[in-house]
Amino acid sequence: GQKPSLYDLGWPEFDVKLAQDTQVTYVVQVNGKVRGSLECELDLGRDEVIAGAKNLENVAKYIEGATIQKEIFVAKKLVNFVVK
Repeated sequence: GQKPSLYDLGWPEFDVKLAQDTQVTYVVQVNGKVRGSLECELDLGRDEVIAGAKNLENVAKYIEGATIQKEIFVAKKLVNFVVK
């Protein structure tokens, strides 16, 4: 038996499922300054991402005792808390 030549082998098939991301990293800011990042599932909703961002240790110390005036959410990119 002869072994197949490299030239006789076909190209591998492209699998879309392997190329898709399942997680996304959000930059978390307080008053426009980066205070952390949050790695979470791609299909999480706005409320779940904001809750996770509030639980980050470095973010919690800046929003604790402060009044959150605005929560800015940019899907798959950013969470920003405007506090006073």
